[in-house]
Amino acid sequence: MKFDARAALSVWPVDVVLGGSVFKIGPQPALYWILHILDDDMFGLIADGISSEDYDRIEDALLYGNLSMDDCVKASREAMAVVSGTYWWSAVKLVATANQRADVYGELCLARVDPGHVPFAAYVSSVYTILVRNADDKQRRKINMEIESIPPGVSIMERYDPDVAADNFEAFMASRNK
Repeated sequence: MKFDARAALSVWPVDVVLGGSVFKIGPQPALYWILHILDDDMFGLIADGISSEDYDRIEDALLYGNLSMDDCVKASREAMAVVSGTYWWSAVKLVATANQRADVYGELCLARVDPGHVPFAAYVSSVYTILVRNADDKQRRKINMEIESIPPGVSIMERYDPDVAADNFEAFMASRNK
């Protein structure tokens, strides 16, 4: 699974761009992200994490048509990708899995993973580790494919990963030089 471990090092603030302005979601533990994901509250993910002055600016932009709810959802997904260290849809699937499976949640409890204190990326990677811990290579590939499969309606730009594109290009060029 694609993962940037730097995201798991701390509970970080994250900047979101809406209507040409940058807003900062303050540092939030995994619990904040988990509850918004489970409630499918992508607007609240931004609105609850920013200052009241910034909220008023966003509310005005929405009211006057300078910003849409789709813009807010897109920005919240981008923020989720940054703080999870993986694709936003992978983070959502891992959160849903932990919420639906008592064995996974039980493992998190036994490992003392406290969503109220750990970074979201640490929580997401813990769930992933539980899922693949006893998997062989074939099972791991299947799990990875399920977690990373792109949901319907995701644009090409959301799918594009410059690091993966660069790696693929380098591998292609190396294969041509052999």
